[in-house]
Amino acid sequence: MCSKVASEKPAIVFASLDSLLRRPLELICGPSDTTAHSKTFSRFRTRSPTASSAPSRRVSWPLKSSVRRERLMRAHWHIRRFTREDSSEAIRLLDELLRRQPDNALALADLAFSLHFAALFGWTDSPAAAKARMSETARRAVAADEQDAAAHTSLGIHELFLGQHDAAIQRLLRAIELDPNSSFARGYLGTAYAFGGECDPAIQNVQEAMRLSPRDFLMVVWFTVSAWAHLSAGKFEQAADCGRRAIDCNPAFPDAHCTFAAASAHLGRMAEARAGLDEFMRLMPRLTADDERLIRPFRRPADRERFLDGLRKAGLPEK
Repeated sequence: MCSKVASEKPAIVFASLDSLLRRPLELICGPSDTTAHSKTFSRFRTRSPTASSAPSRRVSWPLKSSVRRERLMRAHWHIRRFTREDSSEAIRLLDELLRRQPDNALALADLAFSLHFAALFGWTDSPAAAKARMSETARRAVAADEQDAAAHTSLGIHELFLGQHDAAIQRLLRAIELDPNSSFARGYLGTAYAFGGECDPAIQNVQEAMRLSPRDFLMVVWFTVSAWAHLSAGKFEQAADCGRRAIDCNPAFPDAHCTFAAASAHLGRMAEARAGLDEFMRLMPRLTADDERLIRPFRRPADRERFLDGLRKAGLPEK
């Protein structure tokens, strides 16, 4: 089961034990003080009074560090809401944090991730500028900390959506090497395989991401990626089911609806296909078949045509 987005801000749900420990520690100690997952966890245990043989003592964090940590947590929550308004707020919070701490690899990775969706879904007045800034920000994240799995994952996402599938896969494998428990890296490795037309490894990696973090807000993305993988393989029943489950996770995520609509149309379920397309076009107004917001990084042209053909059958206008 996935965690639905609540109407009020919930407590932050972290993707894994790594997220629970590493994200606050990154803001408290600064990006240069944390490296690989294992070193981070070891340092945290050493500092923790309960995990040490030293006498218990009170730990006081500087106020500025607490403010930075809180700002990153808020930004992280807004990113996972997947709306235009939340995307803008996440970018604002991260820009504010980075003005004070420009080499924070985790904040840079989160900013790149947010800019990616702003460009992809048109949640900005200039998608091209957002895409260019994502490229710069993701590269800065890796330069700030080459041992940061989230930084490599964000750059891998950028490489994937440039159509550099092999480079993206290598980058994401590197992220998993750095942090084997990263559901973020594992899920996007599945994404790279899905858009590459490799259904089986796509589903295998996405399922592993779900296993690593079954209550993550990114579950909507992983179910959508599963739908993409099945759609490219011509498995329309499975694609429609995954699209429906993605919608149940978070109906604000546009691609959940377009994969469901395309798969339903190929199955001849035109009422469901039209309903899915109507919601997709409500989230992405004035959409036509040649709109840049429909560009996805398919390695095989036939997969793109299968996707667009499904949307056309559901009623997507050409122009």
